[in-house]
Amino acid sequence: MSGRIGDLQVMPTTVLVFHQGETCPACKEYLPRFRKLAEPYKSKIGIRSINLNKVDKTVQDAGQKFKIAAVPTTLVIGNGDKVLRKAIGNIDNAKIAKLLAFADGK
Repeated sequence: MSGRIGDLQVMPTTVLVFHQGETCPACKEYLPRFRKLAEPYKSKIGIRSINLNKVDKTVQDAGQKFKIAAVPTTLVIGNGDKVLRKAIGNIDNAKIAKLLAFADGK
């Protein structure tokens, strides 16, 4: 589920991106739920988990580009770089499911 942020620019589908920090307690609680709920969608939409603590210019640039001010943040991105939906914080399973369904076009 993890991937390079540069992969977003070449994906033909809508992408759900979970931005996290490796020392973020809320992210550690959120990630397993996100992975479980995202599993059925893996063949339909792009799913990425991006660790913003990585010292990687591409990741840092993406954090700035998508205006990530807090983690966890979940984005639905379409057309390469257009944010279609954004959820900030440790959202509940129902909201995660809604983002996944939206990204899948349902």
